[in-house]
Amino acid sequence: MIFTFKVNHLFMSLEVAKVFLTNEFISESLTNYNNSNTDVVIELNSGEKYIASFLTYQNIESLRKENFKSGDFLHGKYFWTKNIVLIDNCSKKSISNVVQFLSDNGDFSEVFKKI
Repeated sequence: MIFTFKVNHLFMSLEVAKVFLTNEFISESLTNYNNSNTDVVIELNSGEKYIASFLTYQNIESLRKENFKSGDFLHGKYFWTKNIVLIDNCSKKSISNVVQFLSDNGDFSEVFKKI
């Protein structure tokens, strides 16, 4: 996968070495990609790494309900996380498509944080 980065109004192409999804390490049997979330770590061939959090729309509602019960986030009145992307499902294929789209449009560096 080749990513295009927008840097100082110029585009640079960089090749991806690895894509890590934390939900793959947490649950090997994850089947409900429509109600899940995952951190996505992109490692480039240069060794640079970038991270963003992907949450499904359905997962946001599930988190709101959980937070209402637990009292977190003012009992579910709000939610935030850094570098968030809302997505229809957290399958690797969907995430890869979104990441590629962000890259092709020069938005990758707006969404992903370098780590």
